[in-house]
Amino acid sequence: MAKIDERKPYDFCVIGAGIAGLTFAALAAASGRRVLVLEQHYLPGGCFTAFKKGPYLFNVALEWTTDCAPGEAQHRLLTQLGLAAEHRFVPIEVFKTVLSPELAAPLTIPTGHEPLRASLASAFPRQSDVIARFIDDCVALTRKLPHSSAILMRHGIKPVDAMLADYFDDPLLRHALYSLIGCPSRGVLLMYMVGAIAAGQMYRPLHRDHRRLGALLHRRIHALGSTVVFESEVSRILVEHGRACGVRLADGREIRAAAVVATTDPAQLYTRLLDPAAMPEPQRAPGLSCFSLFLGLDRPVRGLDPARSAYSLLAETPRWLADPSDLATLPLRVEMQSAESPQLAPAGRATLCAWATMPISAYDHWGQGRDCEIAEMDRPAYEQAKHAATELLMGRLDAAFPGLRETVRVCEAATPFTYKRYTRAQAGSVSGYSLGEMSYLKNRPSATAIEQLFHIGHWVTQSGVNTVMYSAAALHEALCGPAALAA
Repeated sequence: MAKIDERKPYDFCVIGAGIAGLTFAALAAASGRRVLVLEQHYLPGGCFTAFKKGPYLFNVALEWTTDCAPGEAQHRLLTQLGLAAEHRFVPIEVFKTVLSPELAAPLTIPTGHEPLRASLASAFPRQSDVIARFIDDCVALTRKLPHSSAILMRHGIKPVDAMLADYFDDPLLRHALYSLIGCPSRGVLLMYMVGAIAAGQMYRPLHRDHRRLGALLHRRIHALGSTVVFESEVSRILVEHGRACGVRLADGREIRAAAVVATTDPAQLYTRLLDPAAMPEPQRAPGLSCFSLFLGLDRPVRGLDPARSAYSLLAETPRWLADPSDLATLPLRVEMQSAESPQLAPAGRATLCAWATMPISAYDHWGQGRDCEIAEMDRPAYEQAKHAATELLMGRLDAAFPGLRETVRVCEAATPFTYKRYTRAQAGSVSGYSLGEMSYLKNRPSATAIEQLFHIGHWVTQSGVNTVMYSAAALHEALCGPAALAA
C-alpha cells in the first residue's frame, strides 16, 4: 500500500483520484514533479468506473466518446500519457437504436453523414429536407465553419427541445432526436453530438471494463515515482498569506505542497475544505443526476439485436411533452453491454443497464425534500422512493421487452444519493454544473482566487472523460509546460 512521505513538500497535492486528477498527476509526474494524489474512496476512476455484482460486471459511465482516431485530441493525449497502446478505441457503426411503440420499426442512428440522413429520412419522409439541413448545420457547428457562429446564436443557445422545434414539426422525430442526449440542456450539446455522429467520430473503449483507465493511470503515476493514496480524506486545504501550501487530513496530519489541485465539487471545495468567509462558493446550480438500473439476466433480451448494445426507449410522445422530468415519461438510455462484450456476463447470460437522466430535484430528492448528507437521510423514506422508482422502470422495460422481469437474477438501483455517496458531488450530480450555467461549452478558469490553488474536472468543463482529461492537460501545460518554465 502506498504511503505518504512527509519528509519534504510535494510539488503538487491532488485532491481526488478521478480521471481528471489522475491525468494531471500522471502528466506532472512525467514532467519530473513530485505528486501526491489523495482519494477518499478505495478505487481510482471517480465516475468512470465499473462494479461487480455476483457474476456480472456493470459499467457505470457512458459507452461512447470522440476524438479517438490517430492524430485527434484524445489519442494525442493518451499517447502523451504513454497509454495509447493499452487503452484503445474502436469506431461505433450504429450509435443507437431508438425504440418506441409509435415507430413502425426500430430507428437506427448510424454514424456517417449519408447513412444518418437516409435512416432518419426513411422513417420521417415528410421531414427529409429539414433533416438534411439540420445535419448540415450540426456538422458546420462541429467543424467551426465560417457560418457556425450564426447557427449557434440562432439555435444552439436555446434549450434542446426549443432548438429541435426550430427545425422539426413532427413531435415523434423531435422526441427521437432528444433521446440521443436524453436530458434537458442547451441545444448546442445535441448539435455537437449529431455533428460527431455524422462525421463518424464516435468511438467506444475496446476494453469494456471501465475500471481499466483509472487503473492504467494509477499504475503510470506509480511507475513515475509519485503516489496515489486511497481511503485518505482531506479535511482542509492549508492557506497561508493567501497562498495554498498543502492539506490537512482527517487524521490530523498536515501534508505540505507547493500547489494544490482540487477535483471536488464547489460545495466541498468552498464550504468544507476552505474558509467560506475567505472565499465564498460560486452560486451556480449543479447539473443532472441519474436514476439507474443495472440488471443481470439469465439470458439475452428477446427483441434486441444481439450485435448491438445501445438503445433509447421512448415513452409516448404526448406524455413526454407534458412532463419532461418524470421517470414515467423520460427517454431511457438502455445498454445491453454484454452484447458486444460477452465477458461481462457468464456464458448464455446478459447484462442490461438503464439510465433515466433527470434534474436532481426529481422525486423530491428521494424522499428527503432537500440535498442532505448521507448520515442525515431518512432511510425508510429513501428506500420507499427507491423501490417505487425501481418498479416503475422495471415496468417500462418489461412492457417493451415482454418476459424481461422473469429473467432478472441481479438488480442494483442507483439514485442521485448513490452517486453522491461515492463521489460526494453536490446533489449527486454526474455532469458538474448545470449546462445552463456553462457558456457555449467553454471551460471555466482552473485558477482560483487563492494563489497556487487550482480546480479541474467536470466542474470547470463539460462532463465526459475526454473533456475532464483536457482540463487536466491544459492545467499541466500552464504549470509545467515550456511557457511556465520560461516564466
